[in-house]
Amino acid sequence: VTEVTRMESPSAVISSNVPLNLRGAMTPGIEPRDVGVAVYFKRNGKAMVMAKEITPQMQRRERSISRLAKALLGHGVTVRWAADVTWRFSGAYDRVLRELVINLGALSNRWPSEPLCSENVLRFLIHEFAHEWEGDHLSYDYQQACCKLGARCTALALEHPDLFQDEE
Repeated sequence: VTEVTRMESPSAVISSNVPLNLRGAMTPGIEPRDVGVAVYFKRNGKAMVMAKEITPQMQRRERSISRLAKALLGHGVTVRWAADVTWRFSGAYDRVLRELVINLGALSNRWPSEPLCSENVLRFLIHEFAHEWEGDHLSYDYQQACCKLGARCTALALEHPDLFQDEE
């Protein structure tokens, strides 16, 4: 059973390293090299956090992530929340939709209240935002994207420390 089948996710693949056809669909029969990156956003609605369940702390974290993304990537991102303990991934980033899914089922419900400048939060964001350039976790280009984002974070922290301050 493939990861795609296990996740019951027939559509909306991201960063899978599977060639797309002229219509933008995945080439049939080819499995992603790194199934950890072949994360699907349309999971039959399973375990996505509903808008009415999003706390003020989560809303503040969404805004701070989007601000940081704009500085690091040149554009903001939309943040969506999941709470799925059966989904083994902490998150997923779709570079086409510019959408970041954060899975509190893997990270914990305390994650939105951790400081934006904490190692835990920045490590997660750097990992996901590196998919802006490369989907394959095992590739040299992905490693370089992580390094580039780490360096950009350092420069931004020195030049614009307010960017890393959480809203009150």
